[in-house]
Amino acid sequence: GENQLSKSKLINAIHESISEKENCHYLPVYELMMDDLRDYRFYKEDMIHPNSQAVQYIWEKFGNAYFTDETKVFINENNKILTALNHKTDDDKNPKYQQFLEKVNQKILEQQRKVKHKIF
Repeated sequence: GENQLSKSKLINAIHESISEKENCHYLPVYELMMDDLRDYRFYKEDMIHPNSQAVQYIWEKFGNAYFTDETKVFINENNKILTALNHKTDDDKNPKYQQFLEKVNQKILEQQRKVKHKIF
């Protein structure tokens, strides 16, 4: 109805605006939610907001559209570190666990050297 027509006009105006600009792009997040992720399993309990699975899907689309391969590798390494940091043990004095932590800290230092801003 009228709501769809308004959205269509808005999207058309966006496309007209960005076509006049250099380095300006449109990522169709709304369309991804309405088309690819229309099933309720992609929404939070309020049935309005996207859940973490939907956000991850959109993040991947964003990354594939705009990130270099080098950036994707960097993000993947950061995600591995975050997973490792969330690893819990019953015995944090165990030498194997201490070695594990040392490896994680080395990876953090390697990642930190790659960027100017603070990470971890």
